[in-house]
Amino acid sequence: RLHKHQHKVLDLLSGSGGLVRHAALTTAIGSGRTWVSHLAAIDVVLRRRGHVLIVHPDPELGRAAHTRFCDRLRSRQWDSLVGVAARWSNEPDVTWHNRNEGADMRIGDADILATDIHALDRILLPEHNQHRELFQRLTLVVAENMEKYSGIFGADASLVFRRLRRVAKHHGAEPHVLAIGPRTEHHENFVSRFFRFHPHEFDATWIVSADHRGKKQKEVIFWNPELYHGQQLAPQARPRLHRRSCINQARNVLGTLLGAGY
Repeated sequence: RLHKHQHKVLDLLSGSGGLVRHAALTTAIGSGRTWVSHLAAIDVVLRRRGHVLIVHPDPELGRAAHTRFCDRLRSRQWDSLVGVAARWSNEPDVTWHNRNEGADMRIGDADILATDIHALDRILLPEHNQHRELFQRLTLVVAENMEKYSGIFGADASLVFRRLRRVAKHHGAEPHVLAIGPRTEHHENFVSRFFRFHPHEFDATWIVSADHRGKKQKEVIFWNPELYHGQQLAPQARPRLHRRSCINQARNVLGTLLGAGY
């Protein structure tokens, strides 16, 4: 079951209102942001017959998220319908997750390709003519973990994404963008400037920041370790009270729970 903010993002990207739009999802971590991007990618492949490029800021973060995505595909028996591959900057070749790697497979044969910003900059874009099948049908670009794009790294990444849009346009495609990151005070301006959207291409109403998850009741526990009498330093000195270390007590509790099999 999807929450309201997830439905809104999928409606923007699927064109349920008559027009496919760019979108930005800025809800908190744990609100199902990555799951929305996966559903949007599957919708593009199965319903619109397009290609999807998922770009992560770092290969290690991307590899973990991509593994979870492939596990979800297998658990729902969608892996036979969607060709998924990954091209990381710290690996020598493409990794296929649900097709025969011994076959003559190319990057353009992947319906969904996961990569990182360094591989996009140094491998995919310079060799875009070799991967024209990917760029000709590129329909959706997912920019994961936008909070990582700050400082000089963020400025360089912005240029890479702008070049990606130019290359896609060169091959006849105009992909829409799903930006995923935390909410900031000037998020609309940041997204527009980062991807170099024209004023008519992006609107503040396409930023989904309201988290509509059901909130459970919280229980707050105050832990106040007990007092004990410390060592008397002088015969005439008054005995001092000390408080036991909460860190040592937490370590003892953890050891007890692990020893009991929890």
